Amino acid sequence: METESKRISTSELSTAVATLLEREEARAELARRRRRRRIRNERRDMRAQAVQMARSIELIKWYLSGIATVMTLSILILIVVVWKIGNEAQRIKGEVQEVKANAESIIDGIEREADSIRDKLQRPFQAIGGAVGGQIGHRLGQAIGTDE
Repeated sequence: METESKRISTSELSTAVATLLEREEARAELARRRRRRRIRNERRDMRAQAVQMARSIELIKWYLSGIATVMTLSILILIVVVWKIGNEAQRIKGEVQEVKANAESIIDGIEREADSIRDKLQRPFQAIGGAVGGQIGHRLGQAIGTDE
């Protein structure tokens, strides 16, 4: 078999090498541009993520502030309600003691009246005698002029 080898001239070889070098440079330049674009995109994404993170943190701070405010108001309302309940309980306690004192005075009056009635029923003659004696003493005093 005969092998035919085609001889390449120096100018063709130079042209081929120059073309290969140009293609390699173009490929390398394209790779550099892609790498720079990728790095730019990553940096842009990182800045966007940082901004989003800052917004999220700010939002969380506002939520926590709102929650703390609601909790504080709830505690204040609870304290006011408990305080008012205590005041109302003291007022009611005072009224109950007043009613109790009135009831005790009424009971004492009823007991005195019952004792008086019991005494009159147990000793009717003494009661009648005392009443008659009192009237006689009064009339004698009027007659003498000592009782007015």
